[in-house]
Amino acid sequence: MKFCALVVALAVSLCCVETLHAGGGAWVRTASGYYFKVGFTSLTAESEYGFKGEDQPLFRDTLRFANGVVGISNITLYSEYGITDWLTSVISTQYSVVVREADIIERGMEGLVETESASGLGDIWLGGRVNLLPKDWKVAGAATLSWKIPTGSPNKEVPLGTGVPDYEAALAFGTGFPVGEKTFGYAQLSGGYRLRNKAEDEFIWQVEGGISLLPTLAVQSSLDGVSSTANFSEAAEAAENSIVFNQLVGNQSYARLSGGILYALSDETELNLLYSRTLSGLNTLDAGALSIGVAWKR
Repeated sequence: MKFCALVVALAVSLCCVETLHAGGGAWVRTASGYYFKVGFTSLTAESEYGFKGEDQPLFRDTLRFANGVVGISNITLYSEYGITDWLTSVISTQYSVVVREADIIERGMEGLVETESASGLGDIWLGGRVNLLPKDWKVAGAATLSWKIPTGSPNKEVPLGTGVPDYEAALAFGTGFPVGEKTFGYAQLSGGYRLRNKAEDEFIWQVEGGISLLPTLAVQSSLDGVSSTANFSEAAEAAENSIVFNQLVGNQSYARLSGGILYALSDETELNLLYSRTLSGLNTLDAGALSIGVAWKR
């Protein structure tokens, strides 16, 4: 049922604003340097993008459900650690709570509400980031290889993972620049390819930038997305074909805009607040997500 497919995709990717592997990867940590972040992300959605990219209410194409709502809350963990001056380890995961609810409109069951929920550890992404350019260059560059450890259970009422590993390779390039006497900015571009074992492969990309307004306050914005190689047009022409539809469970494409602020509590601790919004998509939720987090770095 479509009631399940959309949540599978969202629980493992769209809500994980802070751990998209195509982004944040142009710089490596110095040896023994680290960045560790704990965050909370939440979204609620009542609409979706269909196989043609049309915006529509959740479960509009079913005869059993109406007035659908999906809620996802994640506690996210993200870390970088400098193994050497040119190699950084990257680890990310999340603990998810997912709830979906809809009115039953099937004849004889009107007035009833169906609710399903699940909670637990999601998948773990483990990666290595390698510096590509000399340290004295104005442009930074790095390559990241990542492996998804399938720790998220695919057997819950709302699956929290696919149960199989995935793999990802990404390149990122960025530069920093002065804005004022004590303030700076940065910009970076990144992209990659994700090999998936239980869905079609994906291209991933991100454009990101930020400017410090004060020595302790900065603003940040990014445009990122996923482009699946799945054949959504086939499903759009055969929406009632369950075989075609089932082949697309877990496949999605989307573009997303994010913006937020970072506040430095000290040289080693910062708070951040981020809001992201899906701009377009295929077989994915039309939703906004709010994230708050605290990070420690050296």
